[in-house]
Order: sequence, then structure tokens, then C-alpha cells
Amino acid sequence: DADEPARPWRARVRVTLGDDVRLEGFGFTGTVAGSLDISQVQGAQALATGEITLAGRYDAYGQRLTIARGGLRYANSPLGEPAIDLRAERKVRDRTVALEVT
Repeated sequence: DADEPARPWRARVRVTLGDDVRLEGFGFTGTVAGSLDISQVQGAQALATGEITLAGRYDAYGQRLTIARGGLRYANSPLGEPAIDLRAERKVRDRTVALEVT
């Protein structure tokens, strides 16, 4: 009935990435794995808990780097604001050059 107020809603969703999920974009080519528990109530932003791990390569500043460590972590935080932990590196002669994003 149009005269009745809408019932408040809430959602809880678990997203689990399978064994062969690949992603290509924003300079990243590789695999992603992990799971997130996402919850949202009417009128509020979605919150997530969990971790997504990254493996593969990252192209930055004209260089192709191998991801040594990569992850997006959530601790009941907004879905659009993960904690980022990324280290991508490459060998140059006898040295390792790295890009770290945290």
C-alpha cells in the first residue's frame, strides 16, 4: 500500500573469490583471492570486514613490477576505503627496486 511507510532494511553478504579470479586494469594484471563480509543498513554506507589478496604484476611509471605483497584489508570499514598494503618490485642488475603503497 502506498500509504504505508517502507520497512527499514538491512543486508549482510559474504563475497568469496574463487581459485581462478583474474583482474586486469589500472596497471594491474593478475589474480585476486579472499573474502569479505559486507553489511549495510538503510541510510548508511556499506561496511566490510575481511581481506582481498593480490598476486601478479603492476605497471607503474613505465616499469613492469612484480607484486611481492599485495592486499586490501577491511576491519568493519567503509567498502570504498580499504587499508592498502602493496609492494611491487623488479630487479635492476644486482639491486631490487620497489614501489610500496600503504
